[in-house]
Amino acid sequence: MSDQATVYKTLLKSGLSKSYASQISSGARQPGFKKAIQIFRTTGLKLGPIQNSTSKEIASVARVVSPHHNPEEAA
Repeated sequence: MSDQATVYKTLLKSGLSKSYASQISSGARQPGFKKAIQIFRTTGLKLGPIQNSTSKEIASVARVVSPHHNPEEAA
């Protein structure tokens, strides 16, 4: 299976629509910060503006982008 196909299937599991998952996995679109963080939280994939970020950097951005999300509540 190609990397693109793997990313596509993983994105579908994260709840993205087939169309949006296809666009992201093919490189036609990049998710914004908020969506990229959501994808990272659900799949562990680092895409778009967070692709070269550390987990600590992503957590810092997430506090600004989604200030009401508390990952400890989900645990």
